[in-house]
Amino acid sequence: NPKSRPWEPSCRQCDGECGTPDEKMVLCDHCDAMYGMACLKPPLSKLPTGIWQCPDCISKIQSKKGVRLLSAVSEQAARKRAELGDTPKKKIMRKMFLVKWSGLGYEHCTWETQKDVGDDALIAEYRILNNMTPDEPDLDEEEVQKVLEKTQHLTVENAGGVSYIPDL
Repeated sequence: NPKSRPWEPSCRQCDGECGTPDEKMVLCDHCDAMYGMACLKPPLSKLPTGIWQCPDCISKIQSKKGVRLLSAVSEQAARKRAELGDTPKKKIMRKMFLVKWSGLGYEHCTWETQKDVGDDALIAEYRILNNMTPDEPDLDEEEVQKVLEKTQHLTVENAGGVSYIPDL
């Protein structure tokens, strides 16, 4: 199987039996596989310009939505950027408060997290004064189940009234 020997510089379609000269071979921009132009189905009449992908890579791209194969050139460029430390950084959003410190001027105000402030009552008072809604509390599964058990849910039996209530 020529596909199991990618190091061999021969046509992957026919295992090099076609005897295609190097100037009539095309190289996949993703997997670096070589194919004879006449061996492809349909055969290529001239060398493709731009990015060309072999039938195996094209079938992988078309079989799954959202799958994107980078060309070997794109992969090398990404690898080089990573080696140089130019990796994309994910921004992390966190809530911070502008703190005016007692006894200091406004030029000494600093941005602090809720943990740095360390006074939940003060932050709650700040939210009330500024008409802000508090953050959602972290509830574990047991607490959620307790709240749901205490809540009276609407059913056909307890709905009351004389109108027709559809099945719930």
